[in-house]
This record gives sequence, structure tokens and C-alpha cells, in this order.
Amino acid sequence: MNVHAGRGWDRWGFQTDTLKIALSVVCLGITEDAVRRYLMRKPMTTKDLLQKFKSKNADIPKEKLVISIGQILKKINPDKKKVNDKLYLFLKKS
Repeated sequence: MNVHAGRGWDRWGFQTDTLKIALSVVCLGITEDAVRRYLMRKPMTTKDLLQKFKSKNADIPKEKLVISIGQILKKINPDKKKVNDKLYLFLKKS
């Protein structure tokens, strides 16, 4: 039995609003592949990633971008390195 069943949650335990936001942003070009390409080129902070996608998708609210990029980063689990108190994310080329 799903403890989150009911209003605002889908049958998999995701908040329906979050799922709708993520799906709408992926349709506009923020995909796992796009994030992977950026992180394979050079290490970036989450702020750098947000700026990259924000410049290409100016009409999308910042909150939607943050949620979508966060979900993608959780999925791909990039390597992390702290430099001068900034956390840089990167992917190693294989």
C-alpha cells in the first residue's frame, strides 16, 4: 500500500506537481544527455548548470529548472570535487 496515496501524489510516490514540472521541462530540452554533455566537457557548479539552461530557456521559471536539474543530477550521480569552498560536479570520460 502506498502511504502517499491521495491528493497530490501519484501511485509511485511522486508529487504530481513535481512530475508535471519535470516532464514539461524535459520536453523543452533539459535532458539527462544535455547535462551529461556539459559535465563531461568541464567541471561545473550547479549554479553554472542553471545559467546554461536558463540562457537557452528564458521563458521557463527558475523553480522548474532547479527541480529538473536536481532530479537529473540525482539520477546520474556525478563525481564531486570541492575547490575554494565551491562544489564542482563532473563526469569522467570513459
